[in-house]
Amino acid sequence: MIWPMSSCCEGVDAAEATGQGAAGGDKPFASRGVLWRLGRMSRIAWWRGGVGCLWQAGLLAAAVPGMAADTSAVRVKERTLAVYPYELAVAGVEGEAELQFDVDPGGVARDIVVVRANEPAFGFAAKAMLEAWQFEPRIENGKAVSALAQTLKVRFDSASSDVALDASARRLLAELKKDTPDITRAGSLDGVPWAVKTVNPVHPRDLLKRSGVAGEATIDFLVDPNGRVQLPRIVSATQWEFGWAAATALLRFEFTPPMKGGVPTATRMRLPIKFRVPGKPEEKTSS
Repeated sequence: MIWPMSSCCEGVDAAEATGQGAAGGDKPFASRGVLWRLGRMSRIAWWRGGVGCLWQAGLLAAAVPGMAADTSAVRVKERTLAVYPYELAVAGVEGEAELQFDVDPGGVARDIVVVRANEPAFGFAAKAMLEAWQFEPRIENGKAVSALAQTLKVRFDSASSDVALDASARRLLAELKKDTPDITRAGSLDGVPWAVKTVNPVHPRDLLKRSGVAGEATIDFLVDPNGRVQLPRIVSATQWEFGWAAATALLRFEFTPPMKGGVPTATRMRLPIKFRVPGKPEEKTSS
């Protein structure tokens, strides 16, 4: 269940702020060793459904300041939609992904695990979406604490409110299935659409944990007659996580409407997005 919620084209740099406190997210916890054991125990309880394991995790949490044993759902403060994987959308493949995760005292999803997904790409897309969400932190005794073992199911189909596949995207999908899609080439436009709204992608947290990995991704996408990004597709990425994070952020971009002969139309664009490690200067390449 999902709770209801409340520049230009030369390449977008993921700023330091996109780490969303990753570097200091563990500070409220008294012991990383105990935190790791608790995280593992809560996952055992999830997989086995063992009441005894949950009881043990509750006792362990009670001994660690800043750690909540209550696993009830937390509310979403800010959300974005999931990317419908391009190839699966074109092929009409539907499915679901289920995630388990913790929410830290800053309201950020941590330790995200794809419990199941009928297509791997659905799991990747759902995880990238969840990393971009912001939650209302759990408050206990007047202090923000972690909420453990949260679960989320994301449905991928034409009627789902979880994914970015609105009426405009469905019309474009129908065009793509034609021999000659009515999608205007960029060179035939009156002018190149320019970005009026951009969003920094979230640096994948699994990569930040691994000694801080920088990277980049190139995303191909459609811009509909209203200037909205539709059906992003990962062309290349130094790590697959960067590709999904970039595609998820692009869904929130807005462009000036593509025009041909003064009439709004749809077009295809491509954008490179770079990710740098928070706190580290960008490496310069020698020419």
